[in-house]
Amino acid sequence: MTDHNRGITALSLSVLLVASVVVPTVALSGVAAAANHNTIDGCTTIEESGTYELSGDIDAEDPDCIEVSASDVTIQGNDNTVEYDGSSSGGQGVFVTPGQSNVTVTDLTATNWSTGVRVGPFEGPDSVEDVTLRNVNASYNGNFGIFIEQSADVTVTDATASGNGHGVRATESEDLGIINSELTDNSENGVSVSDSSGLTVSGSTLAANDVAGLLVVGSTDVTVTGTVLRDNLAGAGVSGSQTVQVESVEVTDNGAFGLGFGDSSDVTVTDAIVTGTSGAEGEDGTALLFRSTEADVRNSELRDNTGREIVSRPSEFSEEPSEGTSLEDGPVRSVGARSADASTTRFGTAGGATGPGARSVESRPTDTTAGATQEAGGAQPVVLENVRLDDAPVIAEGTVEGGSLDTISADAGELPDLPEGWVTTGDYIDADIEGGYADLSLDAPEEVPDSAASTSLRGWEFYETWRLFGNSDETASLLAENNVSDSRVMGVLGQEPPEGNFQLEGASATSPVQPGETVEVTSTVTNVAEGYGTQEVTLSVDGTEVDATTLTLEPGESRELTFQWETTAEDAGEHDLTVATANDTAETTATVESAGTANYSVDIVAADSVVDAGDSAAVAANVTNVGEHAGEQTVTLNSEGTAFDATPLALEPGESREVTLDLRTSDEASGEFELVVASDNDTDTTPLRVRGDDGGESESTPTDTPTPTPTPSPTDTPAQGTATVTPTDTPTSTPTPTVTPTPTPTPTDTATPVPAETTAPTAAEDVATDTPEDEGGFPWWLLLVLLAVAAAVGIGAYARYRQQQ
Repeated sequence: MTDHNRGITALSLSVLLVASVVVPTVALSGVAAAANHNTIDGCTTIEESGTYELSGDIDAEDPDCIEVSASDVTIQGNDNTVEYDGSSSGGQGVFVTPGQSNVTVTDLTATNWSTGVRVGPFEGPDSVEDVTLRNVNASYNGNFGIFIEQSADVTVTDATASGNGHGVRATESEDLGIINSELTDNSENGVSVSDSSGLTVSGSTLAANDVAGLLVVGSTDVTVTGTVLRDNLAGAGVSGSQTVQVESVEVTDNGAFGLGFGDSSDVTVTDAIVTGTSGAEGEDGTALLFRSTEADVRNSELRDNTGREIVSRPSEFSEEPSEGTSLEDGPVRSVGARSADASTTRFGTAGGATGPGARSVESRPTDTTAGATQEAGGAQPVVLENVRLDDAPVIAEGTVEGGSLDTISADAGELPDLPEGWVTTGDYIDADIEGGYADLSLDAPEEVPDSAASTSLRGWEFYETWRLFGNSDETASLLAENNVSDSRVMGVLGQEPPEGNFQLEGASATSPVQPGETVEVTSTVTNVAEGYGTQEVTLSVDGTEVDATTLTLEPGESRELTFQWETTAEDAGEHDLTVATANDTAETTATVESAGTANYSVDIVAADSVVDAGDSAAVAANVTNVGEHAGEQTVTLNSEGTAFDATPLALEPGESREVTLDLRTSDEASGEFELVVASDNDTDTTPLRVRGDDGGESESTPTDTPTPTPTPSPTDTPAQGTATVTPTDTPTSTPTPTVTPTPTPTPTDTATPVPAETTAPTAAEDVATDTPEDEGGFPWWLLLVLLAVAAAVGIGAYARYRQQQ
């Protein structure tokens, strides 16, 4: 931003608004020759209606690129970029020329131009109508991301405009919409509009712009809703405009001011949050700044701003007052403490009041939060309606001219002692009226502590001493009116309530309950005294207070009360419950049943059935709590009385969970085993066979005993007992020729090696073979005959071979 702009921003909102919307003149250069009417692959002029698509990025050397000189045109950018090479002063990336209508540009990026996308007259008198820019990125252009002039019904939606002079600039146009767009980091304004009507900014973010997030000059029917204005020099500035509605905006961490309105009328700020305004360029960080502006502020939260929350000042240029500023339909909240130095700064007459009992500015309590200020000298008074500043009394109606209203925390510690028998109800209003006046009507704060009787509330003020405020001493109602023309503290005080006589009519409890459930105790209390009273009513369990409430009852008034006691598993049993007032007690009992136990069923769903010795076996089981109570149990994996694995579970009734347990066998183990998965309530089993080192197993014991092998015998008697496995040479030894891998040189049938493949096994091989037995025994004599035949065949074949040699 130039030094010239900085200077005018420091003192005048109006100058800032006007100076930052000056439009530089940009010359329009020639246009590239037209491409076909379906695909755009370079700079062109569109002269016929239709749909056009960019086939790729365009690196333009022409100072102007895509010119739309026809109506009913759609340009689909297909996420491509139109970029100027920067060899000279660039014009427009996309230009919708005067007189066109129904033009849509989508999914396109325009960068490095003087103006990324321009809509409307550059020279011709005709306006442009019905234009939609959707998902357009117009960033890093010299002057404007998007420029709209003499156009109507233009909608910019889901757009991005960053790093330009202005993000979006519009002038002499109507019915403009900027929707769901990001307008950030521009060297001037995020959005700048002048001499236009029907502007809507909705759902957008206007952030980190060097001047203003939003700037509106000389326009009408402006609506800003659901928008974030963050980290700009000024959040939003409106000058010389009418019918401006700002609603549901977040205005945070801006500099000079949050929202500023100059020489405007019919301004409404509703449901706004304005926070963290820090002060810059000669402004003190005011949340809402009005210069000769008629405005209403409603339901807004103003907090943690360096300057005051609301300031109304005369215009820098006009002595004519506007209709004034009102704050209504509250609460308008003013939150956040100032430092001691900041809280003693006042607009208007400095140095404090004169006269008996008046307090100087420097003597004010420092624990204050700024409220509303109106400076004399041109602006109309600030009009307040149903405004609450923190927890201070509600200003039902008020007019302030030439002064300010602040709030002082009830905990400031610098207030004089309260009148005897009276207690505070919240914060106080600190009026600093020097040379002006404040005509105020006070009502009770929204929340009154139980320490103050609601029927005793009265308005009080401290001026030399505490005294009733205005006509508060003349009426039984709180509402009090007074005209203040000096400095004083005002608040609503209440008397400590009398005790009354509270009698109880029995007590009943929900019983029995399960541990963890809530016991509700109900009793009816009646004030039988002749006057109202306030008491605390309590519920105790076995003499220990567990719940309480404080209430005020008029004479003869009754109220049914319900207390609660949250039980735990340790509360099982019967308990005495007592409801008590200061005058009476009512008793009952409640039973907390013992915690039920869970019931876990076990169902094995998968398991290893055979493993080698030394390996692990896994068992998967589905565990379900089939009981009516939640509970914890440990599920184990056992075998022969030994637990090998366990897992703890905590299941709700009906809840199931699959668990996997592991058992590691020893190197010596072998045989058949039974694995047991068990809960406290159920078991399930599965068999496991463990193979020893030789692949065998014992069915009777997990020791590594070899499986008995039958001795070759022609008898029918099977092998019995635990015979030691010993190699035996009982079978006839295999002749040497049968294991010689010498091939027969002549491929004759008699020389086939098939018989050699039936070579008899060695004794060791015979023992290791798992030979099946039948009940009659194996006919070993047949094996001997076969071996003899094989030997004879082999010898004959060998003899013939030798003869041939």
